[in-house]
Amino acid sequence: MVNMSKVITPQTPQIYYVPTDSVCRTVKKMKTNSPNLKFFKLPSSSTSRKQYLQDLNGVKKAIFIWGNGYQHGESYHFDYNGANVKLNVDGHDDMGFYSGDQSLYYSHMFASYQNLGIKTCYSLMKDNGSDDFELLFVKKYHVKNVSVKYIAYPTCTNINLNKKLNKRKVHLTVDLDSVIGFPAVTKWTNNMFLSLDRLLGIISDIATNSTIVRIDFGGLKDSVTDQEFEVAYEIQSELLNFAIKNINS
Repeated sequence: MVNMSKVITPQTPQIYYVPTDSVCRTVKKMKTNSPNLKFFKLPSSSTSRKQYLQDLNGVKKAIFIWGNGYQHGESYHFDYNGANVKLNVDGHDDMGFYSGDQSLYYSHMFASYQNLGIKTCYSLMKDNGSDDFELLFVKKYHVKNVSVKYIAYPTCTNINLNKKLNKRKVHLTVDLDSVIGFPAVTKWTNNMFLSLDRLLGIISDIATNSTIVRIDFGGLKDSVTDQEFEVAYEIQSELLNFAIKNINS
């Protein structure tokens, strides 16, 4: 269970992180540069960490930093019952079918929709440079004369994201393998489509038109060079500062 004595104030976002070497190195520098921020190291064991994240459901204004892309699935355990939309900004849809483990990196969006009652799950995977986006989303439907519900993954193009999320409570999850130049696992860097400024602009617009109640992000590979670390640090610190300013309960 979460030690509620760690709760600082209702206005202070609490930042939880996975203790991989590269994330710990990032957090150490963040603490040095922003000593007023409060970070909480999660368990090294993925099983214990998932339970810890689930126990955070009652904690408002929480931010979760995960490590490499394989850990993106843990976003599912960080879901908040106050959210009615989950938006995944990612180079991949993460809406695959799952069997057994619900928190797999390729299926956590599907699991959030199916198991947690979040009404709508979107994956933003393409940016055409305007306020209109191509979104992939989960939708239940009935086949005529068949009672079993199936899951479809329709693609909607030219969708105005601000109108779509207007006045909704949003859990935002960001895989930084979508940001150009970020040192993610090499196999996933072929779908980078956002600049950092564009990503922050999207988040700002979402926060203006809806309420962001949860933010998690990650994607940093486990081992980085000094140069890669500096690139990653700049992107993650900018994103964290933006998250702190734009998250609401």
